[in-house]
Amino acid sequence: TTQGPVDWTIGGKAPTAKADAMLGAHAGHDGMVMAAPPIRPAELGRVIATVRPLRIAPPVLLSPPAHEGAPWAVSSDAADRPLRSDAQVDGATGRLVGRVAFADRHWIDRVIGYGIAAHEGALFGIANQILGTLTALLLTVLAVSGGIMWWRRRPTGLLGAPLPQNRPRFRIGLVAAIVGLGVYMPLFGTTLVIVLVVERVVLRRIAKTRRWLGLGRAASS
Repeated sequence: TTQGPVDWTIGGKAPTAKADAMLGAHAGHDGMVMAAPPIRPAELGRVIATVRPLRIAPPVLLSPPAHEGAPWAVSSDAADRPLRSDAQVDGATGRLVGRVAFADRHWIDRVIGYGIAAHEGALFGIANQILGTLTALLLTVLAVSGGIMWWRRRPTGLLGAPLPQNRPRFRIGLVAAIVGLGVYMPLFGTTLVIVLVVERVVLRRIAKTRRWLGLGRAASS
């Protein structure tokens, strides 16, 4: 974003900011990576001396300059993302060039950061991990018990899915929500379209499959 680098990604791609930092000024030049200047121990010592009082949440990543004259990049890789911050230090002088705290990030980055930390069980300590564990266990119990209940109550020779209505009612809000989610999450939307096409074009044309799925019957409304 325009308010600093992001440490999350969509679609399995590496965050652009980190990729640019690794490639330096030559990022995107037909895949060519130029050699970075050698690391000077004296600069590393000055960077550490400048960063230590900042109390950046560990583990702390130090990235040497990608090209001559560039500052050192300092970033926190803490599991609790709201604790993360980034800084830039001039290795030649030890001067703090800039610092970006979590609160300085774009609001979208902050929301995603909180969400990832909660999802990974790092946002509020052991309670977060216990809650995540209980949620996973309850979902497992729900899936298993649902399968058992279906197996015991299913009609003979049928799937036992709810019968479609003669005149299904689709509220505008429901349709808008499904379309919106399908656009926002293309894989979800594509899956819905594929299932709809397969049902209409293939499954309804096979008598045994149509009967087992209950596609040829309708419940009275």
